[in-house]
Amino acid sequence: DNKQSITEWSNNKILIIDENSEDADATNDAIAKATYLIPLIERWKSLASDQTTYDNVDVVAMTRRKSGQPGLSINAAALIKKVQREIGPMPPPTNPSQFSVWGAALINPLPALGVATEIRGAVLESPSAIGKLAVLERGLIKSINNLDGTRPLNM
Repeated sequence: DNKQSITEWSNNKILIIDENSEDADATNDAIAKATYLIPLIERWKSLASDQTTYDNVDVVAMTRRKSGQPGLSINAAALIKKVQREIGPMPPPTNPSQFSVWGAALINPLPALGVATEIRGAVLESPSAIGKLAVLERGLIKSINNLDGTRPLNM
């Protein structure tokens, strides 16, 4: 009785898109949406960088020193500054796809801060700039609602 292991692989088509060409034909709607998201990004950075945000034990953060206790095991402001140095300046709204990828990298940093749902994959998988921006918007709003204590994340 000779049993063999069968390995299944999926076949996926991968389309590599030059981010500059994707943004070359940015629509007015995409540019307006990216512009609209700038204050949300600034609000997120402000909340996520402020150590007192994490004094509220209702704020979900995977980097808490102890579950249900105030405080983090990391310096959130230092992590966000480090991430910003690594990902560079915010792309302009006229480059909405680049803007979306940058925003996803900001709110889902490595190492993880754990205050936002994971959106990087969904942003990368979205076939359009407006779709990428919609994913970023949902991620920002959910994370801001978590950080200000109005609606903690279910993680």
